Order: sequence, then C-alpha cells, then structure tokens
Amino acid sequence: MILRVGLPKRITIEKLNRCGGKYDICCIGCGKRLHEMLKTYQDEPFILKITHFIDNNEKLWGQKISIGNKNFNIENKEILNEDNGKKKLLLITSDAVFSIYQSIKREICANKDLCYVYPCFYRNTTPMLLKLLSGFINNRRLLFYAGTEPHENADAIVEYLYQEYHGKKFKLVYLGDSSEKTKNNVIQIDKSSVQKKTPIKEVFRYCYYYATSKYLFYENEALNKVCDRQILIYLNHGTIPLKQVSDVLKQPEELSYGVCPSEGCADIYTEQYGIPKTKLLYMMPARVNYLFRDNVTVPWKKPEEKLILWLPTFRQLEGSIRKDSVEENPLELIRTDREWLMLDKLLNNTKQRLVIKKHPREKIEFSILSYCTNINIITENDLKNSGLLLHQVLAQTDALITDYSGIAFEFMLLNRPIGYVVSDMQEYIRGFAVENPLDYMPGTKINSLNEMLMYISDVSESVDIYKTERAELVKKLFQSRAYKNGAKELIEYIERKI
Repeated sequence: MILRVGLPKRITIEKLNRCGGKYDICCIGCGKRLHEMLKTYQDEPFILKITHFIDNNEKLWGQKISIGNKNFNIENKEILNEDNGKKKLLLITSDAVFSIYQSIKREICANKDLCYVYPCFYRNTTPMLLKLLSGFINNRRLLFYAGTEPHENADAIVEYLYQEYHGKKFKLVYLGDSSEKTKNNVIQIDKSSVQKKTPIKEVFRYCYYYATSKYLFYENEALNKVCDRQILIYLNHGTIPLKQVSDVLKQPEELSYGVCPSEGCADIYTEQYGIPKTKLLYMMPARVNYLFRDNVTVPWKKPEEKLILWLPTFRQLEGSIRKDSVEENPLELIRTDREWLMLDKLLNNTKQRLVIKKHPREKIEFSILSYCTNINIITENDLKNSGLLLHQVLAQTDALITDYSGIAFEFMLLNRPIGYVVSDMQEYIRGFAVENPLDYMPGTKINSLNEMLMYISDVSESVDIYKTERAELVKKLFQSRAYKNGAKELIEYIERKI
C-alpha cells in the first residue's frame, strides 16, 4: 500500500509478535478490518497483548469485543492519555488511515507512542520483495481481486478476452482463495500467501505476479499499489448504491480510476465513493452483459414456472458489529409457518417459484418450512455449485423482489417487474445515498405480507404498471451507455493506454 508521506507505516506480523511483550497494543477502528484481523491472526501471540479497542464512533462505545475468554469494551480515544507505566503501540485497524491518524496525532506526540497501520503481510521481507519485483512490470498483465466475494465483473472481462477479443493476448491473474490454475489460462494466486506463515516459494510467487501486473482491478475489497507505475481500477460491485455507503466505501486516494456507468451516475459516485470526476471511466459494469444471454438453465425452477427472485440486502454484516437496520431479519415480512404456507400456496396455484438468495455478507441464516414446495433458499455456494453467476439467474428471472439493494438498478435494464420491500424504511439506520430514495424505486412498494401476495398475483397475470417509469430512470442514470458491452469498452480503453 502506498501511504502518504507523514502517515504511519504498515507493520508486519513478525514485528507485531516481537513488540507484543514490550507494549500495550491499542487497536483504533472497530469495523470490518479489525474483525478480519482478529479472525486471521487469532493464534498469533500479539493478539493476547491487545489491551484496548478504540473507535471515534460514539455509537460503538460500550459494545463488547471478545478475545478468547476475555471481553473488552469499545472505548473512546481518551483512554490513550492514561498512564499505566507501559508504552503503547497504536494499531490503526481501519482503511480510514488519514482521518484516524489526524484524530490521534496529538496523543501520539504527547505520549511518544508507536503508531502503525494494521498488517497485510506476515514476513518482514515481503514489502521489500514486492518493491524489488515491481521494477519488472508487464504492461499486458491484468490482476483481478477474485476472492470470497462475488466477482462477476472480473469473470465477464476474462470471458470476453477468452471468447471475443482478437487482439494481442493479455496475461491474466486472479488473486483469490487458492493457487490452482483455472479455465481460460488464468493464473490463480492465493491471497493468503503473504498474510500467513507460508513457504518462501509461495510468497515469492505471490509477490512476482502481484508486483509485475500493470493493471490491478477490484470490485469489493480494495487492492493496493506496489508502485506508482501500476494502474489501480475500481470496477465496483454494481452500478450505483441506493443505501448510504460513504462512511464504509470511500475508495483509497491511490486509486487511478473508477468505472462509472455514465455521467448520470457521476454525482452519486463522487459523493458515496469519494472518487473525483476526473478519475471516472464512463462505461457499464462488465457483468451487465450476462443479463442479455438466454443460454443457461436455472436448476430450482420447472420449465412451466415463472421465476421470482428475492434478493434482500444484509441488515447485519457478517464478521463485524455493523448493523444497518433496527429490524435484524431481511425476511421479516413473513414470520410464522402459517404465513410461509400462504405464500407457498399462492405460488403453487399460479405456477410460480420464489427463489430467495441470501446476501453473501448477511450474518443471520435464512430458514423456511421444509414442506414449502415452491420456495427455495439459496446461497452463493449454491450458485457456484451450479456453475452459475447471479446475473445469469437474473437473465431468467421474470420478476424481482428486493429492498435497498443496488442490484435493482441493473435488473431495470431488462424492464421487468420489481417489488421493493420497504417495511423497515423508517428504521433503516444506514440511510440512503439519494435525498428521495422512492424516486429511485420504480416498482411496487411492499409493506406487508398481503402486499407481497398482491405483487406476486400481479406478476402471475403480467400486470406491470411501472414499465414506463423504469425505462425513464434507466435513461436518466445510464444514458446512451445502458446496453453497451462494458468488458469490450474497458479493454479498448486499456489498449489505448498501452
């Protein structure tokens, strides 16, 4: 990661383990990054030397974090001024490095504490090796972050290069969850190779492919440049967000470009992702192209059935204490066995199937009665095991049910019915990315089970009163780019740069 001059350096696990006995370790920032670190390094000695968890968000104060059999309260930064006779090592466990560092700089200077950014590497030699290898950058090597999170944009770009592109070949790398070679001659490197105590050979392989890739792409978790010659591009998870994410999705300052569907989305991108308009590349997300292919079979439905797909966004973020709504259950409209059976009976009578897909970051598990014949609950693993991407299923979907998920903006391109579950809109803590969110929700608003049943009945009878409203919003947001091939546009842009 290229940190600005004057900011703390990133520490390694080897160094943290050595320092742990000499200092009290105070973690500052109690969001996703902290919980990821605690899980990844739960068996490392430094974890047991952590004495304080600090956050600037007063709503988190008093909440508990557990390490082994010890419970800690999240505190405010005033704890840094306490003197127990032992020096402190301050560990910024957040991507908001600059703002956190500025907020504690006075305490650091006054107490002469050490301050570092949370670890990405296990070995002390890894940063030096990356820097050395970055002198051999290959202009035609593209690296995609393709880990646990869905990465349909990466898949769509690689598929375009393999099946449709006829220019000079690119070398393709996936930074993912294994080091196996995948189809289409994509080299896979395990993202954990440098995070854990792995053999030097694996560390070198990771550093070689990462440091020599000219273009680094990511959709969810941000990647970091090794040197200024690399180009870092944010593909985004989707198009635009409906929910407010500016506090959690600000992109790194070292970002080179962010892919944005059109000028109609630019203001939202700048406000929510913190990307200046000068860094926006106007083109559709590559994964959108899957919506217009009618070449897959959805295993959960019969040929004679209409498919309704329910895609709720998460209310509680898995692996963290983040909570976006007072209502914890995204399926809260249907609370009893009797109500699930009512819904199932209607679906059966109207020859429709409801497939509910759990958000990959949702903390709670979904469950329904096993004898509901026309309702299925699926997960990201179910999609993978079926060899399908979500957008391939969306292409076969007759109607969508969602809430505040940005997936609706992409489904609008098909101009098919959308139902929005808004029953917890007043209790939705996260808030919205636009001033009047209902203006960006061209579909049936669902506040109760009865309204859900009415929407499903309308879908069965092909009643769709929002068709014109959806088309108008598509034109406003995506303008002339709405139906272009984003993968083709992106590769053509890179070719021009090369």
